[in-house]
Amino acid sequence: MSFFLPSPPALRAPRQRRFLHVLAMCAPLCLLSACGGGRDAAAPPPGDLVAVAAFAPAASAAGVVVADAPLPRPTTAACTVKLYDGMSFQGFDAHSFAYAGAGACPGPWAKVVLEADFAVNAGRQFDRTALISIGGINLYAGTTQEPSANVAPSWHVERDVTDYAKALTASADGFVRLDNVVDTTYTGLLTGSARLVFYPAGSSADAASNRAADLVIPLAGDLKTGDPANLKSASDALQRTMSLPTNMVRLYLDVQAESQGGDEFWYTCVPDDQAQVLQSCGGGSFREVLVRIDGQPAGLAPVVPRVYTGGVDPGLWRPTPGAETLSFVPSRVDLTPFAGALSDGTPHTVAISVQGAQDHFAVVGSLLVYQDAAASQTGGALSSNTLASAALTPPVTSNGITTAADSSVGGTLGVTAAHSYAVTGYVNTSSGRVTTTVQHDLTFSNQQKFNIAGAIYRQALTQRTTSTATVTTEGSGRRTVDRIALSYPLDMDYTYDGDKNRQDATAAQDFRTDVSRTVNGGDAFHSAFRNTLAVKSALLFSSTGGPAQRGGEEGSQTVTYEDSLGSCYQRSVVTAANVLASFQDGAGCTGGNRLNWLAQPDGAPAQALLGRISEP
Repeated sequence: MSFFLPSPPALRAPRQRRFLHVLAMCAPLCLLSACGGGRDAAAPPPGDLVAVAAFAPAASAAGVVVADAPLPRPTTAACTVKLYDGMSFQGFDAHSFAYAGAGACPGPWAKVVLEADFAVNAGRQFDRTALISIGGINLYAGTTQEPSANVAPSWHVERDVTDYAKALTASADGFVRLDNVVDTTYTGLLTGSARLVFYPAGSSADAASNRAADLVIPLAGDLKTGDPANLKSASDALQRTMSLPTNMVRLYLDVQAESQGGDEFWYTCVPDDQAQVLQSCGGGSFREVLVRIDGQPAGLAPVVPRVYTGGVDPGLWRPTPGAETLSFVPSRVDLTPFAGALSDGTPHTVAISVQGAQDHFAVVGSLLVYQDAAASQTGGALSSNTLASAALTPPVTSNGITTAADSSVGGTLGVTAAHSYAVTGYVNTSSGRVTTTVQHDLTFSNQQKFNIAGAIYRQALTQRTTSTATVTTEGSGRRTVDRIALSYPLDMDYTYDGDKNRQDATAAQDFRTDVSRTVNGGDAFHSAFRNTLAVKSALLFSSTGGPAQRGGEEGSQTVTYEDSLGSCYQRSVVTAANVLASFQDGAGCTGGNRLNWLAQPDGAPAQALLGRISEP
């Protein structure tokens, strides 16, 4: 028995034949008047501050209640292009839609946002995975909220797709995949609608021309539908060979790696030789994304420990799902040091794999290419790559598990890993040579404590994942240093008492993104995002086969964001008995929640946005 195997199988069935199957105190927030971050007071920040709509859920809301910040929008008149409307999902076919392009919404644009709405009727249904693509390019990935017998959840998700804007100008085939079984047992019918919202630039300074990639190249298992590749082992890879533009200056890879099948609860897995005695999944608990270019290791990214709404106990996630559960944030790998060398006009292969994968990860990627508008040929070279020259060291395991004379099992299993590497390359641009160094430091630790004795089964884990990328760009007398620090803590504690037919579970997450930029030693920008959750739930199973009785469901979520553009956001929700109990909105923010419309208050990749931030 493990986290994913509570006693009655109906509560946590495996994802077979599915395509993809806390109350915390707010961190100190700067006041709006004190968020200058070293910027010259005479120079106004880019963008504009906009008020955030007040939190206004229905009393005792029971569907989906989150503290997540809505994406801030420019004040120009929005132009909307419908993708699909009122589509229902059952079966295992990708649903197509015709994307008309952005012709009715002329640019230049300041911002482009994907909006999607989902709903499921009351009944029984698994959490399912939704993906939306246009022209094979993934624009959204996330999972769904599970319904209950009396609650029919509906929810809204948003993603800032401004970086992809130029790929959305022309008409193209679109697809949405949301594989779903509807029968006499699984009665939840999922429906949804989606649209792209274009915001025209109010001035030339507001135009996102330098943020939007000149070319977006999809990596997918099916380049027509945008369906992911299923990677069943570390040796499997999603790869594509292509001829890239000859005038590249920057290059990023966005990766979505979703755990599925036997990997769904990878953070609870144990080494193969311990799987049987600990009644858990094998393969160990370490997972990591590896990117290769022409066979050479080029970058790493952490696997985000998301928990879906059927995870451990569905009662944990009603009405507030886990961090990023309904809308995944892609991991962005900076490949700019390779841009000059890859601008040679010959084919190159980009490959994505998941170290430690067992069964299986669903993976898609998008290569974001930025070109030199004043040159048809840039060129350059990769100067050094310590990720390639140094072996990718495997994780270190420690085994403190012991078996007593009475057959009880206890102790702690530990897995740690640390990677530190630097990649340097240069590009000969039309304005001179630009050299980029990506220094990337990653750490991982998973500690699982077991107590299996008589009728008691307990598994408690503490996992910590960090990623800090420091990117230094030098050229034309300018030295820019960007630092992007990510943190994904996850804590879980699961106990099943067979004598009492009772299951108790707790979980906590504290996802963080900290971003800063300096130019020639002066502070140009900083931001801090935090998403903190803590939940608990209990189940008392009937000894006669009747429905389980729930009790003790409690939860909280707090989301905060601040930046040196004047943004300040705080929202907290507290839930009890699977409904909203109370909330707090705007605490610590003078004048309430306000966000600069350039802000990314969801922890989304900031690399391209930083190009829009003015110098100090």
